[in-house]
Amino acid sequence: MEKIDSIELYRSKETHDRRIIVIKKSITPQEVVDFLNSLMDVDPVAMHKLVFSHKKCNDDLADHPTVQVEESATGQCSVGLMGILNGLFGVYDDGPYKNHGIFQALFDRNQDNKPRLKEFRILENKDD
Repeated sequence: MEKIDSIELYRSKETHDRRIIVIKKSITPQEVVDFLNSLMDVDPVAMHKLVFSHKKCNDDLADHPTVQVEESATGQCSVGLMGILNGLFGVYDDGPYKNHGIFQALFDRNQDNKPRLKEFRILENKDD
């Protein structure tokens, strides 16, 4: 048995399958950020693609009170990983980031000056 970020996994010696044997009953925003950043360590390219991947969504999802969606110039809405995760934890109801979610993806630029996912963090809702 091995532990990865407080989740115990069982690895079958015959098939090498990994199975979660302990399910968390609750999770904090910091645990989500730590988990996402650990996945960045494992496969930053896949995580970058997931964060930039958005799928078209209908008006009902676009109108959800906490899920964050993007709207194109033509009015088509789409949703991605960050919008869903932020929707799960809700939005700030006041402060400088009112109506924003708690999770933030930070980017820098690669050698071609294109955005590259750097890390995840909690968006602190306070005035500096």
